[in-house]
Amino acid sequence: MSAHLNLGNSIFKGFNDQNGILICGYEHGESKADVAKYEANKTQKISHPNKDEVTFTFANKEPFLGKYSFPYDSRIATWFRLWGHPLNHDGLGDDFTKSIMQTNLSNTQSNHVQDYDVIASGFDNFVELLKELKPSLILFMGVRNSDFINKPDNLSKIENILGQSIAGRKSVTAETSGRKFRVIFQDFEHCHTVTFPHPSGTIGLTNEYISKFEPQLNEILTKYKAQRGF
Repeated sequence: MSAHLNLGNSIFKGFNDQNGILICGYEHGESKADVAKYEANKTQKISHPNKDEVTFTFANKEPFLGKYSFPYDSRIATWFRLWGHPLNHDGLGDDFTKSIMQTNLSNTQSNHVQDYDVIASGFDNFVELLKELKPSLILFMGVRNSDFINKPDNLSKIENILGQSIAGRKSVTAETSGRKFRVIFQDFEHCHTVTFPHPSGTIGLTNEYISKFEPQLNEILTKYKAQRGF
């Protein structure tokens, strides 16, 4: 596995190194609270190990971060539970949990996206990651990711790896008395993709709203588990 890839958790051979689930956001998050905690840790001379020195899953980053967890990660884990496929947070978890890899379209970091053009400029690095991992399912976090991958030049690069796009994008909203948010489904020959509103950056997005997509996500994840033998 290439050392330069933008990976958010450890590689588990036979699980997330090929044909796994890829969770892809815009860039590395860093809330104001995260910055404050980092500065406090420096003052107290508290340090974390190098990411490559420890082994950890997306669901349990305690070996890397200690007791702290990112709200972004926690909310995605909640969504898996609402869809009927909870992640295992104990140790290195189960086979399903080990089959998940986290990444971002860009290797930049901020507490909110400053410039979407900068995010989009990392697309070729994302393509390199896809070549290595060849995921069976990609869960994009942030609806602009769907726009990025469907730009003509980018789509051709994606299709060279994942196969041809089948029937294009299908944008779906759920019935609700509040604000509606799009969830975008797009299948390729060798990979399903689902694009969600950004978990921690979308004002008004509730877990209840995301739970309304349980029928679609439960079906997708059940088929994925059957194909992988989990």
